[in-house]
Amino acid sequence: MEHAEILRSADVEGLEVLTASYEKHVFAPHRHAAYVVALIESGVHAFDHRGSVVVAPAGTVMFLDPDERHTGYGYRRSEWAYRVLYVAPDLFHGTPHFAPGPVHDPTLANAIRSLCFAMAEPSSSLWRQQAILDVVGLASRHSELRASDRESREPDAVRRARELIDDRYDENLTLSEIAKTVGLSRFRLCHAFVQAVGFAPYEYLMCRRIERAKTLLLKGLPPADVAAQLGFSDQSHLTRHFRRRVGVTPGQYGLR
Repeated sequence: MEHAEILRSADVEGLEVLTASYEKHVFAPHRHAAYVVALIESGVHAFDHRGSVVVAPAGTVMFLDPDERHTGYGYRRSEWAYRVLYVAPDLFHGTPHFAPGPVHDPTLANAIRSLCFAMAEPSSSLWRQQAILDVVGLASRHSELRASDRESREPDAVRRARELIDDRYDENLTLSEIAKTVGLSRFRLCHAFVQAVGFAPYEYLMCRRIERAKTLLLKGLPPADVAAQLGFSDQSHLTRHFRRRVGVTPGQYGLR
């Protein structure tokens, strides 16, 4: 039986925790604004990343940098369960870069479990705040520091296309309009965008909508209103895309 739950706490800003077990769920290609640190508790998790398949068995930890395009599913369509931490970049010291893994680190695995338990315990603010510091410190051992290199990797036309989508993600943008605005053909724009960002423009737009949907849901807006506000055709359209990228429905995500 599939189960998924999002945990967050006001006393640990910049952190969300997904605890989930899936049987047949397949995540659509998506991105996160946060770092991903995930402990596989049972089964074997797999995801597509930069043209390769990363396979993470039970007991291992996998990582993803912000903005990395990826999917997610049970290896060979098997069941899996995991604990996923979405950690805001400013909770790390510097700008770490993680290889996706997986890594076998029992100390880090136990720290992730402890943090998840702390997130579920309403009276333990200090425990939560210390637990996230422990996880960040242990996870950082598997990273290397780097300077931000987004600007150097993105041609000017792609940067302007990103900015246009960032500003107007709730509108019915067309590829022709974006391409005309940045001075490229539709084909050249798509190719350059995928090369620089890792997503096609439509995938990037959908991810931006989902990120904004999460913010509105946390403010208490009903899913139907969120769908209408962000350019989805209806609530079921939002729900389908949201669950494929976040792992829970908009209604589940908005619960406090």
